[in-house]
Amino acid sequence: MEEIGWRLFVERIVSGLAWPVAVVIVAMVFRREVENLLKRLRAFKISGAELGFSELLDEVSREAATLAAPSTPVSKITIDEQTIAKHPHFAVIEAWRSVESEVAQLLQLLAPDISRHQVNGFRSFQLLRKTEAVDPEILSLMEDLRRVRNAAVHDSEPEVTIGQAIEYISLASRVEQALRDARRRITGT
Repeated sequence: MEEIGWRLFVERIVSGLAWPVAVVIVAMVFRREVENLLKRLRAFKISGAELGFSELLDEVSREAATLAAPSTPVSKITIDEQTIAKHPHFAVIEAWRSVESEVAQLLQLLAPDISRHQVNGFRSFQLLRKTEAVDPEILSLMEDLRRVRNAAVHDSEPEVTIGQAIEYISLASRVEQALRDARRRITGT
């Protein structure tokens, strides 16, 4: 009887460990292939919730195309052409910084009692919505551009092309101009 108990015990341990051990062995054998595959992926798509930079930019561009034309000519955010050519993802970051700068200036007019350090990205959207100083469609575009910028910053390899950087700068310029127009309406200049 004692022999049967030990045999059953060993059998269950071996059967319970067989798959995990097999997976570890396969992972070790194909480690380089798995690493190369993961490097080529720009983003993991988990239940459709996360998209990579390219997909997000395409989505935002389509949405922006449906917006009404700006009431004033859009002045382009100026970023050195060499920066765009050599480091397009940095150009995206710089374009977003220009938008953030306009947001900060507008919020100083709208809520002068709030310190600039107290206003983060999410809080600034809340304040702008609450004051209704900026068209809701522009705010939506601005939020989308923030998501695209985050993808450019946080994707392991964002692979931003020069054309995509130029497209992002164009969209960010449109938002920046709308924020500047809102500031002018408030100041009356």
